[in-house]
Amino acid sequence: MGDRIEATLVRYEDDEALLAVRGADGREGLRLVPVSELGGYDLVEEGSADPALEAELKAWETPFPSWRPASERVAGALLGAALGDALGVRYENMSANRLSRFLPGDLADGMGFASDDTEHAAMTVAAIAEGGGDPARFARAMARRLRLWFAAVPPGVGLATLKSCARLCLGVPPERSGVFSAGNGPLMRAPVIGAAFDERENRLAHVRAATVITHRDPKALRAADAVSEMTALASSLYPGTMPTARQVLDLLRPGAAECAEWDGLVAKLAEAMDAGDSPRAFAVAIGHGRGVSGYIYPSAFVAIHAWWAGRGQAEAAIREALLCGGDTDSVAAVTGALCGATCGPDGLPARLLSAWRDRPLTVDALRRHAAALDGGPLPSIPWPLVALRNLAFLAWCVGVIARRALPPY
Repeated sequence: MGDRIEATLVRYEDDEALLAVRGADGREGLRLVPVSELGGYDLVEEGSADPALEAELKAWETPFPSWRPASERVAGALLGAALGDALGVRYENMSANRLSRFLPGDLADGMGFASDDTEHAAMTVAAIAEGGGDPARFARAMARRLRLWFAAVPPGVGLATLKSCARLCLGVPPERSGVFSAGNGPLMRAPVIGAAFDERENRLAHVRAATVITHRDPKALRAADAVSEMTALASSLYPGTMPTARQVLDLLRPGAAECAEWDGLVAKLAEAMDAGDSPRAFAVAIGHGRGVSGYIYPSAFVAIHAWWAGRGQAEAAIREALLCGGDTDSVAAVTGALCGATCGPDGLPARLLSAWRDRPLTVDALRRHAAALDGGPLPSIPWPLVALRNLAFLAWCVGVIARRALPPY
């Protein structure tokens, strides 16, 4: 059979097949593949394979809770978000057309600094560990970290986050510090929350606390909750396995009953998934052909579509997200988080992780943040060093902006 993989066909899911595949370690796990790709597998028989898979099949049909430990799920989402952020920050606010001429063949060549997307995700993980499952304690821990982060003068802060952090510094409590905005700031914090908790109630309570601390528009909570739940779904399955189109759309549809705009985006996403459209084509279809704005709805939907179109493969999906232009760091960060939740931390491209250049939030530091959820030491961030790093980041940003004045146009 050459390089064909031996697998048992469990059942069909729409135009995809759910297979039980034996890995190199001898362990069987579930994998969802398009029917068109079944030629690469040596199918043994139909029906369930090893009886030990029955529990995993049950988890597939009812995808929460996950069998993966919280630290592994969060490490995947956090590292994936960091990769998307650092790869996207160089191209932020560029039009899709011009960005396509700037993007290098090897994404590692475009690795930049991590922006607030990575910093907020890491602070969220640390606050979850400190909060111990209590949303009120989590909110207080998050507020303390946001004050320190704000004092380090981070460059490129969104206006809503800027105002909210100023209010926190003036003593406004975290449940009232947010401003009325539907910017995509809450998307920075939502994926790691979805990966951290098994229970829907816990996820929603923490997403709500992490959202209203900066953004109080109900749209912000709706989109952040959807991304959190999508991350929970992705991290609940066997590493490398994608959910079905039906699972993705069913997860998004509850919000459609409350918002006609959301309903329209879900319908457009369903059409794009069915047609096999690229994320760029989907962005055009929802009115963001020049670039995805910082509005939370299109940012969330384009990121979800890029993850889906890339089949959870981080490098391919992040590239697709970047080619949409606009708020590239945030959209690519959410895309990367979903990919990391899908494949786990060990499934992310080692070549891209080795190209990481930022300090003090190194790859190892991000892993330690995730390990704190399983009893590891609570991570600390040397904020005076962060302030110095922010000066270097600002100088780098000036250089990047100056480079844009040169060809290609």
